[in-house]
Amino acid sequence: MIRKGNETSGEIFIYALIRGEKPRFFGKMPMFDKPSQWEEKRIEGIEKKEEFNLYLQKIINRDPDLWLIELNVSDEQRLVRLLGHNH
Repeated sequence: MIRKGNETSGEIFIYALIRGEKPRFFGKMPMFDKPSQWEEKRIEGIEKKEEFNLYLQKIINRDPDLWLIELNVSDEQRLVRLLGHNH
């Protein structure tokens, strides 16, 4: 857990590190009328810590209640199972 947000609101983000690949970033917005789904966010420079931190600061400023979770997985199939969807 990188950042703990509000228990009842706020977007949920996953910073996924897959062995031997560029990091990936997923977001999930709580929905009231339907199940929410994970969506991959395309971020230029995600592998560059400074650029990624600037992006994070922008979304934290927009939604200070957000959650940020880091996952380290061995391969993409493991990530797909954890997120519960086909990517």
